[in-house]
Amino acid sequence: MENKSYDKISFAIFLIFLGIAIIFSNLGLAHWGNLWRFFIDFWPLFIIIAGIKVVLSVFKFGNIIEVVFDVIVNFGLLAVLLMPQGLLSRSFVSTDEIADFEREVVLDDKFESREFNFGLNAGDFSITDTKDVQYHLRTTGRYNPDISKLSQSSRTDRSGTTKISSELELFPNRTFRFFNSRSHNKFDFLIGNFSSEEVVADDINIDLNAGKLDLELTETTIEKMSMAVNAADAKLLFTEKSLPEKIQVSVNAGNIDIYLPKELYVDLKYVVNAGSVQLHHREGVRDYSGLNIEGQSCFNYDGLKGKCSETVRKVNIDLSVSAGSANIFWN
Repeated sequence: MENKSYDKISFAIFLIFLGIAIIFSNLGLAHWGNLWRFFIDFWPLFIIIAGIKVVLSVFKFGNIIEVVFDVIVNFGLLAVLLMPQGLLSRSFVSTDEIADFEREVVLDDKFESREFNFGLNAGDFSITDTKDVQYHLRTTGRYNPDISKLSQSSRTDRSGTTKISSELELFPNRTFRFFNSRSHNKFDFLIGNFSSEEVVADDINIDLNAGKLDLELTETTIEKMSMAVNAADAKLLFTEKSLPEKIQVSVNAGNIDIYLPKELYVDLKYVVNAGSVQLHHREGVRDYSGLNIEGQSCFNYDGLKGKCSETVRKVNIDLSVSAGSANIFWN
């Protein structure tokens, strides 16, 4: 059999496994973010695989072995997709140079509202809050100063909105280094709230590229929450006091879990390209998974579908999922 015929077989094997992966994705069993994390950590394996295929093509029965090899490789990638989420999450702990970080964005101007902006490239992150303090944001953590840098700033505009920004940069003033992909970053952000009769409404914007984020807010009054998750795992937990009026989330190849108070209805708008959206209520799971689907629904903790009128206590959630997953829980 000619080499071209074997190439066609290899391509056919790839299509078969791709179809199987999409079916598992539609069933909510495959997690595309796992594949991205696997590639980040083990990309040299693909160079090794390419070299093995070239060597096998030289031998008499190499093409047959190459087909078997292709089956094994595709099966391995499928196994990575089916792994539980978080199993491939990186620990970001190493023996390289690690520095401690501690900084406060203090209250120094009169303000009417606040806007928190977090640009987080890679690492383990947590965002929590507290009350009866005199700072907007307190940051502590550990990082590798050789390959990363956290910049923080604040300013109050003419409308009285104080904007607090935290931007984590990787490899500042350097080109990408192929043999040091781990960022060793771990940061804890603490949002301060003030003992005042006047309620301050905050906006929170988060851009999470890779790693893990745990957000748990109990004292902060949030008006709007927006978040972009690329190849990361995120968990958002709100109470009745901290629950935003609107939550807007975009998931590319990661996973996000949102926990809400049981008393609320969820007015959900969703757009799913090749991922999944699931609502976990008392009666079971309502699944919105598939290819290129969109819609709008209103549910509560009891699994009752209704109309989210103005008289119903609700939260508006807009979800856009490309090749990841989003889960909504009532806590």
